[in-house]
Amino acid sequence: AYVNSGVVLGLAAAGEALVIMIGGFDLSVGPIVALVNVIIAVNMHNGTASQWEFTVIALLVGFGAGALNGLLVSLTRLPSVVVTLSMSFVWSGVAVLVLASPGGSVPLGLVDIFTGVTAGVIPNAALLLLAILAAWLLLSKTRLRIHILAVGGDPESAIANGIPIRWTMISAFALAGACYGLAGIFLSAQTVSGNPTVGSDFTLYAFAAVVVGGTVLGGGRGSPISGIIGAFILTTIDDMLFFFNVSNFYTYILTGAILVVAVIVQNPRTLLFRGNTTASLPGSS
Repeated sequence: AYVNSGVVLGLAAAGEALVIMIGGFDLSVGPIVALVNVIIAVNMHNGTASQWEFTVIALLVGFGAGALNGLLVSLTRLPSVVVTLSMSFVWSGVAVLVLASPGGSVPLGLVDIFTGVTAGVIPNAALLLLAILAAWLLLSKTRLRIHILAVGGDPESAIANGIPIRWTMISAFALAGACYGLAGIFLSAQTVSGNPTVGSDFTLYAFAAVVVGGTVLGGGRGSPISGIIGAFILTTIDDMLFFFNVSNFYTYILTGAILVVAVIVQNPRTLLFRGNTTASLPGSS
């Protein structure tokens, strides 16, 4: 089903959107997805108990990895790009420790649960996305969403209004990690195997999907749903290129071009020169 092709990227982009909404940027998306993938491929066996057990464990791994990212960002007060880049090497290393090279296997029961259909018509992937939408609608009615947008929009005002910055930061990163974990589970069901480097492209594409979906860089606005929408836009473009037999190399070029255009559309002022800008250029004096 078409919906299956965009779910993994959509879930990863939903998590990245949460981090961007809070004013951050997560470079550990791909490594966390890969870590969850290899954990499932190595440890999950046939049988309902094993499948449920490691599905929960995989979600907790993603949630915990995200929470640790958020904790480190809030404690060190370093840019999230620096912290998550560093942690991406950690998660990649752990993934290689779990599974040194591509291999392992995924039970067919998990494959059916995530990539099958319900009532012979509705793709389970679509039901999963509807569940994510419902979860976000519920979260939207809580203070956490307001806190995330407040911290992302103006941290100083958020502090002045008594919003718990550290707790909000950790919560946003943890929820993002849970989305990455869910993406890793679905990826495992799709590939029926594990690969410690499978997430190498997910970080770039997740970021592109978030921007294409309309989430504003810098924080304060957006939603995970926009990341999912952006993911399906990119997936549709990729499918079209494949249909017309266009080389995969051009996919990267087109994705980069779309990303640049989306950023410019969000910030049209970047195309304008305001005042005498030569004063700020090196050697202009």
